[in-house]
Amino acid sequence: MINSNELRIGNFVLAPNGEIKKVENIYDRYFNMLHDGDGVGGGYLLEVYNGIPLTPKILEQCGFEILTSKEKGFTQDTYTYKGKISLVVAFDGERLSVSFWQGNEKKYLHQFQNFFYFLTGEELILKEEELKKIIYEKI
Repeated sequence: MINSNELRIGNFVLAPNGEIKKVENIYDRYFNMLHDGDGVGGGYLLEVYNGIPLTPKILEQCGFEILTSKEKGFTQDTYTYKGKISLVVAFDGERLSVSFWQGNEKKYLHQFQNFFYFLTGEELILKEEELKKIIYEKI
């Protein structure tokens, strides 16, 4: 479940049927989004949508460079973006967790999109078709 205060226009979310949707408008418990690029919007309850789990491939698609260290089946990477921000990413083969400063964890793409905007004043550049390829290869 996603709370409306976690979303911004342009965030990507995961529909119950596995489709990736892009947020166009946000209301208290509903949001509108594009339907498969046809330009027709519809209102949906936030309770039925989930965040898209962050993966190393998504960060790389967004332009982050990687510095890797591996130890005991656990990978810890440091990603840097144009020298503006750096992230420490922990990945155990199934789950990915992003930390920036102690205690600030981002596990879902929409959270990371908002975090990136807050830090840089820029939108995170995501190619929707590439994002779909990354997500659907996991399903």
